[in-house]
Amino acid sequence: MRIRQVGKTRRGQNPALQIDLRTRSGDANVKSVSVTLPTAFEIDQRHLGNICSEKELAAKQCAGRTPIGKATTTTPLLDQPLSGPVYAVSGSGGLPRLAFILNGQVNLIPRADTTTVDGKLRTTVPVVPDAAIGHFSLRIFGGKQGYLINTRNICKRLPVVNVAYTGQNDKTSTQNVRVKSQCDKSKARGSR
Repeated sequence: MRIRQVGKTRRGQNPALQIDLRTRSGDANVKSVSVTLPTAFEIDQRHLGNICSEKELAAKQCAGRTPIGKATTTTPLLDQPLSGPVYAVSGSGGLPRLAFILNGQVNLIPRADTTTVDGKLRTTVPVVPDAAIGHFSLRIFGGKQGYLINTRNICKRLPVVNVAYTGQNDKTSTQNVRVKSQCDKSKARGSR
């Protein structure tokens, strides 16, 4: 998995995050993926007025709401990728869920539950049973209406994201992924 922060590295700014998962041939199909963000990122409470209800999601796929991101997935089972907007949807337990509206040869709306663990946001994405993933890409939008906010200057210490995979065979695997950012480029420029 690769995670990249795009722009907005200072405390109080809304970054964009690009998350890319690529599977290897021979891997077991993924049953679920849990992504635990470090405390360097929080949901921006100022933008929670944009949350879609489950009723709006079922009736009109959150039409009229502003998406918080975009997702695309490819699978060897389909000729074309599935792609579409991602919305924050009211969930149980106080934190919004994420709804991925994936359209293409088939239309799917998987949801991801978000909880907090030791003050960190953990989002668990269930994968369609027995559907192999080739590549999954999620872009969380940043900027004025960004869903996430930096709680500190990211360039002082690059955040590390914990990712846990559960396979269809119920085996689990975890990895810590250092977030890539433009900090590396600015440091390189400054050292010239």
